Amino acid sequence: MSRQRLTNSKWTAVHPGRREKHFIVVDLTHQRSENPLAVLEAVLTKDRVSVPVAHLQDRDKWLPGWRR
Repeated sequence: MSRQRLTNSKWTAVHPGRREKHFIVVDLTHQRSENPLAVLEAVLTKDRVSVPVAHLQDRDKWLPGWRR
């Protein structure tokens, strides 16, 4: 995925923790490396977490958009 497409994209955690289910990609780090990280911000708590971009493509962990 390109940086432009990922930045500000919305994601839903399949197995949410601490009531944090909906996230927005606010930044990408290590983009030139083999394992870039997406910095996600929880909509409810504003906490941030970094996950490998490859994890966002795993439907068992993340779904694109905000879902119930």
